[in-house]
Amino acid sequence: LQQINPSADDVHERTIMWAKAMGIVRTEQHVERLRSSLIGHLVARVFPESTDLTAPQLAVDWTTLFCCLDDRLEQIHGAVLSAAYLRGLLRVFRDGETPRLIDPIANGFRDLRERMLELRVPNWIPRFSARIERLFNAFIDEAKYRTMSVVPEFPSLRKIRQITVGLYTGF
Repeated sequence: LQQINPSADDVHERTIMWAKAMGIVRTEQHVERLRSSLIGHLVARVFPESTDLTAPQLAVDWTTLFCCLDDRLEQIHGAVLSAAYLRGLLRVFRDGETPRLIDPIANGFRDLRERMLELRVPNWIPRFSARIERLFNAFIDEAKYRTMSVVPEFPSLRKIRQITVGLYTGF
């Protein structure tokens, strides 16, 4: 049996409170959907023995933000709009730019950036930004195919999905 951090429930509840505070989840239905996802339990398996919950909480909050962003992108029609939106989010995270729109996802990116900077891990923002940029480029590729209502050939689809599933940014 795989170990799970004993604080998984607490970390998961904190990510729900964080998502509410950012405005990412607004309705009780969204809150319950997030609660039932048990994202905190997934990430708690990566940090089974950690007693300092700073890194696990950041990882859970990122995973929550990633999942909500993925849902949001499916509501944006067109690769051009998706690209503009994602490039704005990248500037918020990578460069510390103030979001141009009132947007809960952008608030989440700004908050995660500030919390990562507080930890003073050398080169964390540039390295993670590069992973996010790679993810966003793959999201844009998905949006192009979605706009055309076509499914790419398997080798292309596999390349895109290896990135958009989120493992490179998650781990």
